[in-house]
Amino acid sequence: MALRSYVTGAGRLYRRDGFDSVFRRGLEKVERDVGNALPAIGDTLCRALSVRELRGYQASEDDLTDVIDTAYDYRGYGAYRSIEPMQIRSEFRNFVEAVAASDPETVCEIGTARGGSYYVWAQYLAATNYLSIDLPGGRFGGGHSLRRAEFLRDVCDRPDIDQAFLRGDSHSPATVRHVEELLDGDTIDFLFIDGDHTYAGVKDDFERYSPFVADGGLIAFHDIVTIDHDPDCEVDRFWRELREEYETTEIVADPQQDRGGVGLVHW
Repeated sequence: MALRSYVTGAGRLYRRDGFDSVFRRGLEKVERDVGNALPAIGDTLCRALSVRELRGYQASEDDLTDVIDTAYDYRGYGAYRSIEPMQIRSEFRNFVEAVAASDPETVCEIGTARGGSYYVWAQYLAATNYLSIDLPGGRFGGGHSLRRAEFLRDVCDRPDIDQAFLRGDSHSPATVRHVEELLDGDTIDFLFIDGDHTYAGVKDDFERYSPFVADGGLIAFHDIVTIDHDPDCEVDRFWRELREEYETTEIVADPQQDRGGVGLVHW
């Protein structure tokens, strides 16, 4: 079953981005699996080397371009080889600039995967509270392991921020209660929904977590363009409904593209 899922995903990636992306993703999976199989001392070494490598990138970060370059270009070791965002680079920059302009205090991301977008939020935004919700083994991104969460905590260790990593299903009432407990009466200023991409899944995330968003906050969605080669991705369908009801902004690099796109709801 796992092999069939991997082959199906590789086929989709090939049709979308070509062989190079399939090869790179396959290499990452091999390195991740090897890292998972290593004894604790081996994983500890990979993590330490990866933190040091990423610190080297951070040392030369002066502006948003540098932070985004780190997220896309950094290469570490074992299970920590990459934090590359799953977004079109030019769109992502415009997206980050729009979020930064809203000056959020509390950031919540549903769907962290390798951690690239989380890294950029934590490195570039002035927010002091960061919350990540991710489902281990989730079909639309993978989910962060306990080790990956600790790695992200290590490299995003600004002394003025609080970080929480929830490993679980964002649709679960237990997860929603946990978020409510962590907020402790506060609100979310920026909510990024990038987890389950089915129509029911993305709608469920919106309905469960939008009540926590502050008036004047932002709610963002990834993959709002129609993705014909993957019918299970239906964010575009829900996005069309949101456009009819809320003030929205779209960030799309090319009107002809068959993936990506970011939608902002001005709450």
